[in-house]
This record gives sequence, structure tokens and C-alpha cells, in this order.
Amino acid sequence: MLQSRRQGVGKSFVGYIIGDIYGENFNVVGLEELHGAFNGWVVSKQFILGEEITGTYSRKEADRIKNMITREKVYVRLKYQPEYSMEDCANYLFTSNHVDALFLDEFDRRVVVHEIRAEAKPNAFYTRIDKWRSNG
Repeated sequence: MLQSRRQGVGKSFVGYIIGDIYGENFNVVGLEELHGAFNGWVVSKQFILGEEITGTYSRKEADRIKNMITREKVYVRLKYQPEYSMEDCANYLFTSNHVDALFLDEFDRRVVVHEIRAEAKPNAFYTRIDKWRSNG
């Protein structure tokens, strides 16, 4: 998880750059998709960017996240389709502006939280990186 109380420091931008490496095997989800009844967003994906995760998690939600990031198989639920299982090869990067975005205890070993304390760079900095990104 990349976490910063400051907005505009590039948390999601990092995820999109990594996502470019994965190409079609990359997807972006928010809280609604992450915990919705249907999870077609995970099919054939190897890298998932969970954007703007907020501090609404209970212990139950934290356990769901822990299962999600360590499971070997995922049960795919699509609307009006039969459920099926497939190998889960997804890696996750979550971003948040909230220090309590995930319910973690002192013994948690599945999640690494990197707090970004730096201030946002000038727009020219991000424009330069985006130009580099757009050129392959």
C-alpha cells in the first residue's frame, strides 16, 4: 500500500506506470469493485491497482483483503453466469490518503505500507514522467 495524507504525490501514477508493464493483464478498481458481489475485474489479471482505499475497513473486511492477496484460486462471479474457479495470479497495489485505510495489527505480514511524506512535485515533473511513459 502506498499511503500519504497529501494528495497529488503520485501514488496512483506509480500504479499506472507498473500497469503499463502488465498491459492487458492490468486493471484498476475502487472500493465498490473490490468488495462488490461480482469480481470479473480479476479475470486474467496479474496486477490490480486499488485506488483511493478509505478507512472503512472492519476486521471482517481486513480478513477479506488478506485472503484476496494470498489465495491460490479465485472463484469468479459474473452477473447471470455460473461461478467458476481459476488460478489467481494477481498482485495488488493499494493507494490511500488515509492512515487507517486497512485494518492491520502489529503481527500482520501480508501487507507492506509505504508512507509517502514528501510534498507533491511541480506539475512539470509529472508531465515529464507522463511524456516518458507515453513514449513506451
